[in-house]
Order: sequence, then C-alpha cells, then structure tokens
Amino acid sequence: MRRGKPELWAAVGLLLYTVGRFLAAGGTMSQYGIDARWFLFWDVATIPPYVWGIAKLVRGLTSADTNWGELVLATVVALVAFLGPYIYLVYAGAEEFPFTAWALLIVVIALLAANAVVDVRRKLRLARTEALEPH
Repeated sequence: MRRGKPELWAAVGLLLYTVGRFLAAGGTMSQYGIDARWFLFWDVATIPPYVWGIAKLVRGLTSADTNWGELVLATVVALVAFLGPYIYLVYAGAEEFPFTAWALLIVVIALLAANAVVDVRRKLRLARTEALEPH
C-alpha cells in the first residue's frame, strides 16, 4: 500500500540536496574549469528520470507480474540519470583535475551509488512487508 506521494518527496529531497551541494561546492568547481551552473543544470535535470527509474524498479521487483524488460529499462534510466552529472564533471574538468580530485570524485560516486543500492533494498523490504500485512 502506497502512502502519500513517495516519488514527489524523493524528488524534493534530491532537489534540496542538489541545491545544498551546489551552494557548498560550486565555487570549488570553477578552479577546475567546471561551470557549476551547468553541473547544477544536469544534476536537477536528471532528478525526474532517476526517481522514475528507482520507483519503477522497486514497484516492479515487488509486483507479482514483473515485466523484466521494463525493469531493465528502469535500471538503465536510473543509472544514466545517476551518472549524468558526473559525466559532465569528467567532460568539463578532465584536463584540469588533479589526481586527488579524481580520487575524491570516484569515492563520492561510489558512496552515492552504495547509498542508492541500500535505499532500494530498504524500499523493497518495506514493500514486501506491507504486501504480507493483512488489509
């Protein structure tokens, strides 16, 4: 049973996180030839497809009539949306990134990806538990 509008709240949370990260790190990006406004654009533009992909993935994995083609599509959309802003960072800052910036970027991407996997697993457990509860 779905309560409220989880996709909307996820999108709002991601938007707040994105704006906060822009305010905190936007100035640093310019040191490496990156226009922080373009990074913000790509970060915000990829929120709707990312949220759609994750929601479709969770609903599909908890559904009795799973369509594996749709799950693959949802997974690809979520992955591309997740990586999109970072692809821009690589494109825009590749020539000026020192080794430490590359290492930090890889660590941040890995941590965010691990968090996304943990979040999907938590949502799956919750959805399965709710499916087992009597109505």
